[in-house]
Amino acid sequence: MGATLALVFALTRLTWKGFTDCLLETAGNTCLIFVILIGAHIFSYFISLSQAPDQVVGWIREAGLAPVVVIFLLMLMYLVLGSIFDTVASMVITLPFVFPLIIDMGYSPIWWGVMMVMVMEVGLVTPPIGINVFVLHGVARGITLRQVFAGIVPFLMADFARLILIALVPSIALILPQWLGWA
Repeated sequence: MGATLALVFALTRLTWKGFTDCLLETAGNTCLIFVILIGAHIFSYFISLSQAPDQVVGWIREAGLAPVVVIFLLMLMYLVLGSIFDTVASMVITLPFVFPLIIDMGYSPIWWGVMMVMVMEVGLVTPPIGINVFVLHGVARGITLRQVFAGIVPFLMADFARLILIALVPSIALILPQWLGWA
């Protein structure tokens, strides 16, 4: 690591002030992530004590919706959450409700983990809020936000097709975990 740091200082314009600024920003971001995780853990504990996940599973079971409909509704929810909120915070806050529902419907928890991460990552580039699109716009000079959104449309359509395919054929997402003996 010392050699890498020396190389960075030698080959770039990184100064000690810039380096310490990076360290302070990284520490701040790390603290923010831990505060979110601690808050989400407390919230999850409260949710578990209130038995709300059991009630949600009961409501959905009573509604008589087909499991694939429930999956697509959850995908829509995570798509919206992924476009607005941080991925980790959204997952930690919603998992106490969603995980028992997925298990109750007979789906693989590994498959749902793969699906949930994919849907939330697609949400990061989904208009109108997609956070990653705004980050890209801020980094790219001379490109309008409209151009960035227009440029992601083909990739977004491919992502939606992939999500639909894996939602309808869950075994696709389980091929590698089964091959490795994880599922």
